[in-house]
Amino acid sequence: MNINPTNKEDFRLEAERLNTMTDALTIFSRRTTLKWLPEILTKTGIEREEITAMFELNIEPNQSLKQLSYKMMASSSNVSVLIQSMVEDGVVCRVSDPKDRRRILLSLSEKGQKLFNNAQEHLLEKYVEYLRDLQDSDREALNEATLSMIMVMESILNLNLVNKEEENL
Repeated sequence: MNINPTNKEDFRLEAERLNTMTDALTIFSRRTTLKWLPEILTKTGIEREEITAMFELNIEPNQSLKQLSYKMMASSSNVSVLIQSMVEDGVVCRVSDPKDRRRILLSLSEKGQKLFNNAQEHLLEKYVEYLRDLQDSDREALNEATLSMIMVMESILNLNLVNKEEENL
């Protein structure tokens, strides 16, 4: 396998593999997380739109309404109504941007973080059940591939996902 692609065809092949992996992860998410989501939302009392906003604010706190709307693929007006409701429920808080006091940023409140963590815990329980049903060889291969992908994504995106995982333990 050519590690350093030197021609257009090599890059094309790598691009196709990346696209195939993204498709596979999307299908995997649909068959796991999205399948389990209704049960998790029922157990936690969180609405579908709320969990989406909470997910985005958990992985990247202090976002503007415009940024959050973009990531949720929803109109600013719809997200504004959702966020107002979440602010009134004490799940989200608005803070002034320290760099520009005119700009308002959104974050999960302590209550919102607890709600999100509770939903996340239910999701992790579902993944534990899923992993128990896999053959040992498949589970081990998935674990190795997952660790490898986390390391690559951290490097490419300048993230620190492994330490974030350890903080949640």
